[in-house]
Amino acid sequence: MKKTTIQPAGLNRQRAFLYLTRVILTMLGGALAFGIYSGVSAQTDGKPENLPPTPFRIGEKLTYTVSFARFTNVGFAELSVVSRGKLSGRDAVELHSKFKTSELVAAAFYLLDESRTTYAAADSGLPLYIRKTSDEGVLPKQQISNFLAAPTPNYDLLTLVYRLRGLGGFGSLMLQEDDRIYSVSAVTGPAERIKTVAGEFDTVVSTVQSEFFSEKGFRDFRVNFSADDRKIP
Repeated sequence: MKKTTIQPAGLNRQRAFLYLTRVILTMLGGALAFGIYSGVSAQTDGKPENLPPTPFRIGEKLTYTVSFARFTNVGFAELSVVSRGKLSGRDAVELHSKFKTSELVAAAFYLLDESRTTYAAADSGLPLYIRKTSDEGVLPKQQISNFLAAPTPNYDLLTLVYRLRGLGGFGSLMLQEDDRIYSVSAVTGPAERIKTVAGEFDTVVSTVQSEFFSEKGFRDFRVNFSADDRKIP
């Protein structure tokens, strides 16, 4: 990935904002630190061996630090599969995510501070219940999406990451964010070896296209998945 250089004067604010947001959402371009299998126990109503298989790895936690141009650690992102249990009688998996920029970047470019809890169907991976909390204003702002009574065929941004991961970065999906529905297509390209603070990884590069991203000015939205069975983004 090409690096964007911050100039002391005449900075293209839009370019800086788009680059930073792309780095955070795709978890690319910076120093990535992986924290895998943090030891969180799954919460189930029966013995684990009696449960049907699920595409989620219960207890897995991925933590990323984000770099921007010459600045290191300007934000962080976390993805975790917390537990598995029953939600209104449905076999569900609890997912958490957290995205936050540091005070330096928030003041100069863009403030991002969002937490999300998504309960996803253990079999299909589709969201059943979503709670998003934004702490970007004076008071926290919460948004609830409940699909328990009326199931949705669309993924939210968090479950979309896990579904693309399961598909190896290739496929066509539907995304629902902020009460709008978007089509998403992902294709894989040449393999790429990336170097992070956690080591070097052989990865499969997935290029993702959607009006959801183009509306925000993203021209090159990519996700690198590790080229092993775990397919870590």
